[in-house]
Amino acid sequence: MGKDLGKICGILIILMIYPSQILSQVKTDTVCIGNDQIVVSYPRNSKVSITNYDEGFIKDIVCIEDTALMGLHYGSMVNLPFVDRQGKKITSEYFVTNDFRQTRGFYYLNGEKKFFREDNIIKYGLNLYYTNVPEDRYLYYESLLNSFKYSKNIR
Repeated sequence: MGKDLGKICGILIILMIYPSQILSQVKTDTVCIGNDQIVVSYPRNSKVSITNYDEGFIKDIVCIEDTALMGLHYGSMVNLPFVDRQGKKITSEYFVTNDFRQTRGFYYLNGEKKFFREDNIIKYGLNLYYTNVPEDRYLYYESLLNSFKYSKNIR
């Protein structure tokens, strides 16, 4: 009985610590634009640079651990697609009328398979992307882009 209780307590401790370790590896930013709010997550160990221009901004996130690049663009006057498609294999392209486009694919860089994804939310002038993602980190970056949130008229 005592050994079973010890095992159960050990499992419970692991289950409580594991999610907090995953959350501690991610940074979440909230960007307010007028009455709209954008929430985006990215690896904690990253270098962020923001470029403002008349119609919006571009937030580039260079992920130090694996050299992946993530980005958030808000505004207009940019040429889409954001991610250069030359020499890349498109694995899926998804359209919802003229409001939303999502493209996924891969390419080889120095013999290593790298992934990219670009989401264009045309209706709101939002573009999110990642590129140069190693194969073993693909699902991690998918979950980061999938966690994106946009709230309109929050005030």
